[in-house]
Amino acid sequence: MEKKVLHFFLRLSGISLEKPFSLESGQYVQSNGFLYKTESQKNHINGISEKLTSLSGKNIHVLIYIHGYLAENPWFASLSGYQLQKNIFENNNHDVNLVFSLQWDSGIHYNDNRKLAFQKGKSFAGYLSTINDILKQNHNKVQFSFLLHSMGNIVFQGLISEKKLMSETLTVNQIFLCAADVSSHIFDEEFSELVTYCRRIHIFFHRNDKTLRIANLFSPFHRLGIYGHEGHLPSDIVKNIDVTYMSDDDTAIGSRFSHHRYFYGSKNVRDYINAQLGKN
Repeated sequence: MEKKVLHFFLRLSGISLEKPFSLESGQYVQSNGFLYKTESQKNHINGISEKLTSLSGKNIHVLIYIHGYLAENPWFASLSGYQLQKNIFENNNHDVNLVFSLQWDSGIHYNDNRKLAFQKGKSFAGYLSTINDILKQNHNKVQFSFLLHSMGNIVFQGLISEKKLMSETLTVNQIFLCAADVSSHIFDEEFSELVTYCRRIHIFFHRNDKTLRIANLFSPFHRLGIYGHEGHLPSDIVKNIDVTYMSDDDTAIGSRFSHHRYFYGSKNVRDYINAQLGKN
């Protein structure tokens, strides 16, 4: 039986830290190898809220996907989003039945965008809290998992800086950090509390990630997406996954050359993510 999930998007536009961000929200539908936005609304999530109240079933498993730097391009987001929907979001090996893509507009200056990504993450926190409240009113169990790519990990860093959201509000199942453009020591610092309220954390890294090595020219430091976590962590909670020597990264756009988008380009990585999402 073909699985279908509700897939919504929240997009924060604006690339100035001095001005308020603008919100666009709506739903995705898929057709002919692409995702298309429908019922788009500005500056509120009322339409999404109405659809959430009509969801059936006792349990809700929400997957939050946060893309990387410049991946908000409409054509790229539509094409890559279709691959994610087909191969991960609607996979039958897990019970994810609701997906939110958190989209954030970025500018051309790399270091400025690191700051922008963090602030947009903080801005997303209130919307996720509202969504969680709506779901909890109508369902016995609501849990969240996160699929994070590249600079999307900085957006997530901003999100969890709103500490009450993650530690007290959301029930967090799985977190997948893919090609993360954050410090390889971040679990000793900003992410140190994740192990206290998350069921399992998966760190994917590729030692020849060319995209992150280019980023290192603009802002040099050891990146999680190249080195994995460099330090001791409880092995039953956090797992380092070295994908340097995988040979099936061939379906994502440009991924076999950049070694940066394997989280949906490699069948082995997709199968792993889907299997872990099925563990509750």
